[in-house]
Amino acid sequence: MAMNSSVNFPSFPCDPEFHIDKVEIYTLVPYKRLSQILPVTLLRSMNPEFYTRQVDGKGGYLSLMGFSAPSVPFLELLMKHEDKLWAYDIYLVELAYDFPGHDEEDVRRLYDMIVPRLQKKWWKRKKIVFVGGENGNGELEGYITGRPTAYWEDRKSSTGLKVYCRYSKVTGKPVLRVEFTLRGAGNIKVKTGIHNLIGLLYYDSIKAKEFIRRYLAIVDFNPRALSRWALGERQFRRWEKGVGRRTKYSTPNPELTGYKRYLMIMAARDAKRNGRLDDFDHYLQKWKSPAYVRGRLMRDSNQIRRKRGRRTGLERKLAKLTPYKINSFFINH
Repeated sequence: MAMNSSVNFPSFPCDPEFHIDKVEIYTLVPYKRLSQILPVTLLRSMNPEFYTRQVDGKGGYLSLMGFSAPSVPFLELLMKHEDKLWAYDIYLVELAYDFPGHDEEDVRRLYDMIVPRLQKKWWKRKKIVFVGGENGNGELEGYITGRPTAYWEDRKSSTGLKVYCRYSKVTGKPVLRVEFTLRGAGNIKVKTGIHNLIGLLYYDSIKAKEFIRRYLAIVDFNPRALSRWALGERQFRRWEKGVGRRTKYSTPNPELTGYKRYLMIMAARDAKRNGRLDDFDHYLQKWKSPAYVRGRLMRDSNQIRRKRGRRTGLERKLAKLTPYKINSFFINH
């Protein structure tokens, strides 16, 4: 089994390299005893990020050990001492998919290409949160400046997803990382089959490919379906036939036609609501993201159904949307 192996995923612009990143294991061994039964110095020399820690006894656990980007020899050494750990649970696993770039600018282009179209299936929060601002995470060691970290779920979610630019811990090259963080022993076992050290050792690119296909999708707008809903049936037919469009003698403006006009209106509405009309481009960039629009329509539709009192025309349209209808506005790859 190779800890760093390629995952062929045709919907992405290039094939990512897969490896397991951070792992945390909870044990029933007292903290002081753990350092006695394990060759801590040797383990740390093989994996500098190896650590042990005392826990408060919640769930019966007394200690934990953690490490990042484990190599095959490191896991094999840990397995030799597995019987001394008594009962243990793998409580956190990070699955990392690294898209390599030639340089930092190439990685930023990959970020701009992938993040707006990346959709997490079974997405609870229904919105993408960006942390780090324009400078990204450049102040942190190993991270690349210029792009923020994008989070699809809360940091404590049982199945978290984030995307960011960094230098690979394995190859040292600049990469765009798509990273799943799985929490909870039962959740990890159900979604990956990993429940012990040998499961970590033999979790290969084939299983990683199955996981990413199950929990990720690349999303694009379905222009015809979204335009029909946004414009209304009558106006959509006029627009489709070319009635009211600019003539060939005038300057065409594709940003003001079909569903794109609706996206601009919604971006302006958000900017006005937040008192930031001078930052319209920021909101427009969000509304150009198919993943963001799908999540936003889901959230707005649910909120408006619970609203009492009079509704605006737009609110009435949103209240009628069903998940099936919203999904028809997008194409999954």
